[in-house]
Amino acid sequence: DFEAQREALAAEMEAEKQRALEAAVAAKEGQVAALEAAREQLVSAQSERRSVRTPPSPKDKAADAQLSAQIMSVEAKLAAEKEALKLLADEKRRHDEERRGLEAQLGKTMQMFQEQLAHTVRMAAMLQAQRIMTGAPPEAAPDLPTVPLPQEVDEPPSPEEVEEYASYLGFDLEADPDLLYIAEWALTAPVPEGWTVHLDGEGHEFFHNAATAVSTYEHPMDEHYKQYYLKKREEKRAAAAA
Repeated sequence: DFEAQREALAAEMEAEKQRALEAAVAAKEGQVAALEAAREQLVSAQSERRSVRTPPSPKDKAADAQLSAQIMSVEAKLAAEKEALKLLADEKRRHDEERRGLEAQLGKTMQMFQEQLAHTVRMAAMLQAQRIMTGAPPEAAPDLPTVPLPQEVDEPPSPEEVEEYASYLGFDLEADPDLLYIAEWALTAPVPEGWTVHLDGEGHEFFHNAATAVSTYEHPMDEHYKQYYLKKREEKRAAAAA
């Protein structure tokens, strides 16, 4: 979004200016501290000279006058630096307020952009799901990316997941715990050739076969493994009865 990019660039420029102001304020504070230390040193030296009770000599008077002139010069510089520091601090405070306002506006813009993007994605998903379920031609809606399914499972399903899927497929868990491997096969089965996986408007997976125009929320291999389970169960019972 161009507006979001523009505001992000402006925010970065303002942040850079803020860092420069902070560095200038820190440098000015250092100069003020150095002048204050110099003034204190001069005032202390003058106090020590004036604390001597013997009458000052002409040389002492000249030195005292020189110290007084130095103190006045340092105090003038110190007053100027303090005023400059105050101006810099005020500018930094105003700029910081402006920067915070810009950042808040940028946050609102980014939030609006993300909401618009999410709405667009939801609409595209709903249109794609409608197109596939009704058999409309591809031009009716923008393409929706398919969900890639791995051919090999990196992490096998847990026993609880296998049992839950076995119940979903109609297995008798008490009578046939030895056939749960079939449910695990079904749970990790890849999508057959010709089938693709999509998401509907609510984010649920469904399967579509472009060649037959069939769409279903059940995995295309579920029925195969249901029948395979029934076959192995009958074979087991026949063997037990023999």
